Amino acid sequence: MIHTPCNLCEWKHVSMLVHETVHSKILPDVVTYSLLVNASCKGGNIRQAHNVVNKMIQRGMERDLVTYNVLMDGYCVRSEIDEAIKVFDMMVYMGCVPVPVPDVGSYNILIIGYCKIQSTDKAMHLFEEMGRLELIPNVVTYNTLIHGLCRAGEHEAAMGLFSNLSSKGLHPNVRTYNIMIEGICNRCLLDEVNKLFMQMDENGCSLDDCTYNMIIQALLRNKETFRGLQLLQEVFARGFSIDSRTLALLLGLLFDV
Repeated sequence: MIHTPCNLCEWKHVSMLVHETVHSKILPDVVTYSLLVNASCKGGNIRQAHNVVNKMIQRGMERDLVTYNVLMDGYCVRSEIDEAIKVFDMMVYMGCVPVPVPDVGSYNILIIGYCKIQSTDKAMHLFEEMGRLELIPNVVTYNTLIHGLCRAGEHEAAMGLFSNLSSKGLHPNVRTYNIMIEGICNRCLLDEVNKLFMQMDENGCSLDDCTYNMIIQALLRNKETFRGLQLLQEVFARGFSIDSRTLALLLGLLFDV
């Protein structure tokens, strides 16, 4: 009964159903409470979600990893990282099922949160802590850190992480390459952009609209018009589209003629 409104994003309806269940003296189970935590977070009511977790603790109910991760993510979305850390610490101290410690997803949530507020030093600290706990970071972890470091102007550190991916048995995806290309385009290092562009093709990583638009924009801004127009033809030939910034640059070329 509660699953349907959850799927329809009717978060207030979910809350009402749970309260009706409690008043009817039918105690909600772990699944019901977890659904309410998820529904409250997605509905923007993070305080209610936290209260639900506290009720679970008071009633001696087991909390699973997903419940804690959802609550942490709810706080991180609101940039309330300190509150997310409290939930993380509570999970470590009180334990949860099926595992007694946070997983890679838990760390990714906090790393995303720290990078969002540009606290890359704290994000890197968590990354290093994962290594000490023998938790293996995944591509999401690396993408988040590389993006955060690029935004903070720490390009060498970002390149270091990118270069280490293969040694960790991971393969960069299109998101990874786009992050790196964006950072390099912002520094006008067109030769480096071209190397990454070629590397994507060699590694069988398909380009997307975002890749093409960033590179074309960089070429046009740096007066590499011929190469930019070549790529533009490739964009249309492969069924991709240009965005408003690329269009504005192209219109600027027409008016400059």
